[in-house]
Amino acid sequence: MTQKKAKDMTLRDALTPVFDAEAPLHGAIAGMPMKDYRAAVGIAPSDLKKGSEDHKPSRGERGHLLKLAVSKLQQEFDTQGEKIPAWMDERPASKVFDFGTAYHEMLLTPHSFQDSIAVVDDAMIAGFVAQAKERKAPAEAKAFSWRIAPAREWKKANPDQEPTDFEKAEIMRVYQESKTADVKFHPRLTEYTEFVAKQESEGKIVIEQKTKDRLDKMIGALYDLPENSEVGEYLKSLPDEKDRMEVSLFANMKIGGQSNEDLPTIQLKGRVDYIPGDNTILDPKTCQSCNFNDFGRDVESFGYDFSMAGYTVLSELLAETETAQRYGFPIKKVGFLAQEKTAPFLAKMYFLPEEWLDWAKRVYKNEVMRLCRSYQTNDWNGIDSKDGVQTLLPSPWRAKEIEAFM
Repeated sequence: MTQKKAKDMTLRDALTPVFDAEAPLHGAIAGMPMKDYRAAVGIAPSDLKKGSEDHKPSRGERGHLLKLAVSKLQQEFDTQGEKIPAWMDERPASKVFDFGTAYHEMLLTPHSFQDSIAVVDDAMIAGFVAQAKERKAPAEAKAFSWRIAPAREWKKANPDQEPTDFEKAEIMRVYQESKTADVKFHPRLTEYTEFVAKQESEGKIVIEQKTKDRLDKMIGALYDLPENSEVGEYLKSLPDEKDRMEVSLFANMKIGGQSNEDLPTIQLKGRVDYIPGDNTILDPKTCQSCNFNDFGRDVESFGYDFSMAGYTVLSELLAETETAQRYGFPIKKVGFLAQEKTAPFLAKMYFLPEEWLDWAKRVYKNEVMRLCRSYQTNDWNGIDSKDGVQTLLPSPWRAKEIEAFM
């Protein structure tokens, strides 16, 4: 069947591969490159969070089913190399995401760090600026000419001499510098954006050298800082086996709706940071504060519990596969390594209680069901009313103030 052009696709078309996978993956795959995982058909927990109106980070936007569907249509435009319509092309790069990804790579897979992370140092930045100056230099600055001011000044000071090749080159350098003095490095510099685009096409993310230096200090603090000794000892006790790190999970799921519903089968996926075995998975997280209360709020706000629930559900779907015994599926216990991003880089280990994980799994399955239902009905309005105009309701504390005023 001929694939539609992205510009001719509906939102439902963009999601059809997820519900009508021709050769769905089923299993746990270790060592799968990130670019291949992202390109693989499937709905990840991060996708479902985009579609969940119950998910709203403290410093982010609330999810909606339409946003999930649009993100899948964006991927089709990217894959086919078509220009994304302006109404859906607003995807600023997330420096927080890049930092967290680089942290995972350095901590869990340092042997392959360079395969997934490109570090931009000062020498590379200077090179980008030099290339930009060469590109922006006017035509008369490309070759020596007596018409340019520095050449005339040299001739005035040396009326009976001819400049050597070295002196000509120096005259041109001075002239080029005068014409391109305003060229400085910035993230939108053409040479830099082209470099970033090339790295991203190879499945890499780009970080600055200062970010790499900070990550080196963080990893070192896990083992060298006395206050992190318990975390360091726990990490040392874990199996150092490559096939337990960055494990990609894929499974088909037929979820039951209401008694009269026949919801479609959906392809799910997830990428687990570390599976030490013993029915446990571990997810390293960077944070502002690893304090018990503060990090607990992060787990709720950023949906870390939701993601872990997704991985757990996937492990249950894969419990009968060949790799189930190797990884200890189904997963019963989920943990977080929380490390602060500022010195002295304190770290703590936390595990979710069983009741919290069970609740998160129920929420995850409910979001899967909502997506299946929306695909089946081609209705992306979500749980909000379809009415375009609604009456706002005040928050409970504001309602009390209004009642007192009346």
